Amino acid sequence: MGTRGLRVYRRRGKFFAFYNHSDSYPAGLGVEMVESIPRDPSEYAAWLEKTRAEYDRLLEGKSELSGEDKSNSLEIHETRPTTDLFVEYVYEIDLDDEVFWMNAMPMFRLDRMPSPEVFLEVRGRDSYGHYVPKPSMPAEHACQIPAPSQTPSEEDLSAYTSFLKHPPASPVAADVCTLLGVSEELSASERIRIALYEVMAGGLMSIAVFKTVLLNAQLARSPSTHQPWIAQTAKKLVVRAFVPMVFHSDVELSVEDRVAELEDESGAGGLLWLTPDVCFGAGFYLDYDDHLRAAVGKMVRDIHETPSAKGVIYGALCSVFHIVIVKVDKAPGGSFEHTPALQFLPSRFTESPSTPGITALLRLAFREDSTLCETVLSKSPFTSEPPAESPTFVDRLPPELITRVASFIPDLRSLLAFATLSDSTKARVSPELRFPFVGTHHLFGSSVREDQPLRQRLRSRTFSTRNDDGDAHVCHISGARLVRMPWETKGEVKGCFGMFTRGTMNAVFVLAVEEGKA
Repeated sequence: MGTRGLRVYRRRGKFFAFYNHSDSYPAGLGVEMVESIPRDPSEYAAWLEKTRAEYDRLLEGKSELSGEDKSNSLEIHETRPTTDLFVEYVYEIDLDDEVFWMNAMPMFRLDRMPSPEVFLEVRGRDSYGHYVPKPSMPAEHACQIPAPSQTPSEEDLSAYTSFLKHPPASPVAADVCTLLGVSEELSASERIRIALYEVMAGGLMSIAVFKTVLLNAQLARSPSTHQPWIAQTAKKLVVRAFVPMVFHSDVELSVEDRVAELEDESGAGGLLWLTPDVCFGAGFYLDYDDHLRAAVGKMVRDIHETPSAKGVIYGALCSVFHIVIVKVDKAPGGSFEHTPALQFLPSRFTESPSTPGITALLRLAFREDSTLCETVLSKSPFTSEPPAESPTFVDRLPPELITRVASFIPDLRSLLAFATLSDSTKARVSPELRFPFVGTHHLFGSSVREDQPLRQRLRSRTFSTRNDDGDAHVCHISGARLVRMPWETKGEVKGCFGMFTRGTMNAVFVLAVEEGKA
């Protein structure tokens, strides 16, 4: 009854979408699509071969649509179609990876499809509200994540062993705090930055278009086609941890710009040097031991081949799904060690936004804060005055008093103006920038609203703040996709800040800020 939808077939990376004007709800078009796929193995094999050939001919322009399809509007897309304001349901038969998708979420193995009755019974939602089969679904219908089709490089595996000074000893460090040389107790500024990063990660996981590509990368039978997206996404997520968490109209901080700067200066093996002693490298299948050892071996070799890297060097290997922190001692007789593969992004069925990988990455990024002020000033309209010929009254103040004064300055503009007074004030402002600024809010603490539904708790947090007047209150920050109607302009959106870009002019993922009550 007027429920609009799409019937989609994927072949050779193209998406053939047929518009369906009515009865597109699961018991209508959904059941029709399920019933079109044979469940008998021999019939399925013949059907798959025939259907693939049909769409191959269509792609090559050697045939036309016939029957019912001829009367329906067909559009061929480069990316996976999903729901929007005008389409409520999308059912996709993926002929490439043999997966049945619903609303751009993988549901069943194509060669082990459930009956229409089971299809209607087992549709559930994950922690973020997206379609997923319920746990009661028979395992035979579940999508299978294929094992890696690529074997790790023998050269990289050999590097893992050759750089061990004591081969019988395991280089795997069980405790990330020991590896990083940090206290097990989180500081107040670490807790707040980790909390804000978790909001960002939860915001990404709640966005269907992000998670669709993520899941497709896991299920793809030709994973090499998705590795560039995984590598670039991992790069942005790791760099985000090393960019000051200052979201303000006066500060032109952008993860994309920072990634471009780092790529221009990339070192051996394509390593990105986030700081003089921390580098990033993309890894794949880090939850497989041989692939992990090969990725670590390559990173260790590349670090040793970087002349500017001195002393103890840390590396972050990330696959989006997992992260490994590596520690390399370049001193004579030094060796290396690393963490196991730590879960990075939250799972689809999590009950908490926290993961060991996010905590490890943010603790790695927290080791150095002396350049925070310099970085923020370099991207802001504030400039230092020419150095005075003789010390000013500010230079005569005890450093601890300057730090105390900086702690009482509530707004970012005044804080940065204070930093430009002298080298002493600039050095003493950096610790204040360990606490995030989001618009007019200087964040000092966070809490979870237990009365909220799980879906909200995973992508939002309540923060205690000081505003520009120094008044203490709270704000609610959530991670979300910025949705604009086609007729709207690309202007800035009030109360929202880009997670990766500067502002919201071109942002897709944003932090939405709302003042509220504790």
